[in-house]
Amino acid sequence: MKPTPFPLLALSLLSPVTLAKAPQPQIGYFIDSPVTGLYYETSSNLTGYTQKGAFNYHPGDVVSFYLGKDNSAYLLTKLSGQTVITPTLSTTMPSRSINMTRLLLSLDETPEDQTEIELMGEMLADPAFQEQLRTLDLNLLDSLKDKLDVELVSVEKAVAHLNQSEQFIKQHFTSDDVIYSPLNRRLTNIQIKKRDNDGHYCILDLRYIHRPRYNTPIGEMHYMITHLILCSIRASEIATMAATST
Repeated sequence: MKPTPFPLLALSLLSPVTLAKAPQPQIGYFIDSPVTGLYYETSSNLTGYTQKGAFNYHPGDVVSFYLGKDNSAYLLTKLSGQTVITPTLSTTMPSRSINMTRLLLSLDETPEDQTEIELMGEMLADPAFQEQLRTLDLNLLDSLKDKLDVELVSVEKAVAHLNQSEQFIKQHFTSDDVIYSPLNRRLTNIQIKKRDNDGHYCILDLRYIHRPRYNTPIGEMHYMITHLILCSIRASEIATMAATST
């Protein structure tokens, strides 16, 4: 009879076993007042709806926020996951951030409560309304507002709301995270002009693309940041910048 390998079995039971732990998601907040009802997806496949602004993400994730029930809805913004996300952080264009705030405020089910935005879930689930949203360009919101079955709030109200949100963030959030350090890096800014000064749509004509004097609606600028100057800009100042850029 062969001996039973109990010593080997005992050795295997006593040997340390290391189990890889799945990384725990972090909690971020979408603040324009805390927003409830935004559908989100991350590049690490986390999904859900914001609750009082809260969403889950892993460090290094790209997070997409949608006005609707899933990723087939209107894409509001897409950016790197971080502790606090605001309309101002979502774009470098002041007019676009203010228009994003105007749209969110216009879709608030509880407009009398300025401490939170609760999105109109039933309206956002309507396929017909989603078709209306797909016609929107947040850079040119006023020119398309007649296509929406909702009344847009004014720029002034949006600016006042951004000021309130700024105070809310100061009171509730602090972060030392460095999202990106651009110092001494060569950066490229590519702009695609959609309309000319007369309001006509700009079209790239491929027939003339190789002609030296043909001016395309696509511009490119290379630059490098060599010094950093710390400053703060209030939402009211952003509104002034937006008025001059539109």
